[in-house]
Amino acid sequence: MSSSRTDQSIVEYWLSQQRQSYWCLSALILIIVVGLSGLYPDKFDFGRSTLYLDDLSYFWTHWLFPYFFFLVSLEARREIVSSNGELHGKRAIAPAIMAVGGMLVPWLVFFLVTGTGDPKSGALIPMATDIAFVVLAMTLGNASIKLRASLLALAIADDIGGIVLMALFFNVWGIAQISAVIFMFLVVFLAHKFEQQIYNIWLARQAFTWVLVCMVFIWLLNKVHIHPSLGGVITALMVPYRAGAKRIQQSGQLRDSVFHVLEQAGLNVPVNWLIVPGFIMLSVVIKPDSLQGAWITNESLGVFLGFVVGKTVGVFFAGLIAMKIVKELPAGSYLELFFGSVICGMGLTVALFFSGLSTGIEPTAATLAILLASLICGVVGTLGLLYANRNAKFKPYSLPVVD
Repeated sequence: MSSSRTDQSIVEYWLSQQRQSYWCLSALILIIVVGLSGLYPDKFDFGRSTLYLDDLSYFWTHWLFPYFFFLVSLEARREIVSSNGELHGKRAIAPAIMAVGGMLVPWLVFFLVTGTGDPKSGALIPMATDIAFVVLAMTLGNASIKLRASLLALAIADDIGGIVLMALFFNVWGIAQISAVIFMFLVVFLAHKFEQQIYNIWLARQAFTWVLVCMVFIWLLNKVHIHPSLGGVITALMVPYRAGAKRIQQSGQLRDSVFHVLEQAGLNVPVNWLIVPGFIMLSVVIKPDSLQGAWITNESLGVFLGFVVGKTVGVFFAGLIAMKIVKELPAGSYLELFFGSVICGMGLTVALFFSGLSTGIEPTAATLAILLASLICGVVGTLGLLYANRNAKFKPYSLPVVD
């Protein structure tokens, strides 16, 4: 590998992975068609053994999907700590403000429609922004570099906020839970205390080491009844960063970074091409007999309007507020910012995850609301971006090595 090779920003990283968006979209269409055709089985028979769909869904959600949170948290941490990151220093101001607006206003819309802001009733569902589908819409809509950077950083900040809210509202804390979290943060502290020594150990440079640590944390959190996705988040905090970053600076080689091994060589492919589509497959199970009367509920209407109206209003006006602070519009134009705010209403993956945690909303109604809102926001936002950027031409760019 040449020493002149540069590190990828979060923008270039996700654009290079945009094929996962098309794959997820194709899988989603296939899943809905199969489901509406009534072909979804409730169980699979393998000789004398039977695998139930609910058991497979539990396994996927509790043992595989946490690696999605691990990967997202790893990328978020890189973008916060790296001086070249989209969430480093002043660069984080505009996306962070837009992310807050995109979370508070949908919650307010849900509250106005349903009369409750209880997260367990589904109030957190319309707060989510799906990175993969936002990338797809921006790619098809020929979005400007400025909007791409802003919305991708927003999506990361949105994921961080969602993880925090999940930890606060969907766990029952007791002595066992508190002890488990204290133990994990003690491990995190020791990992950072002796970061250079850990990195110098051969095993610590390999992706599978941190995957095994993640598995241990997931197992521990399962045992104490805390959602195991937190295991993915905490494990991402443990991964040595500074030692690897110094090696990148000295050699210019991405392979010297633990972050690179985990993100692009270790977990990127299985997370993007197996875990996320598999989660969508097991979450979006819509059967004809479950559709009758499923849509017309206050909660599902609150979710739908939270995405379509709340996300658009929250992100757009928060973007205008951010412009007053940083003295720069986080998009190529006001019209592009508006339609960029519209596509933030696509919150499919994380929204489905929150829907599974919420107990006060009917699952099929929530799924239909999420799908319909994502479809409307995706189509309107993409066509709007095409109109706003009808005379613009997207040009790729590169950034210097991270320090």
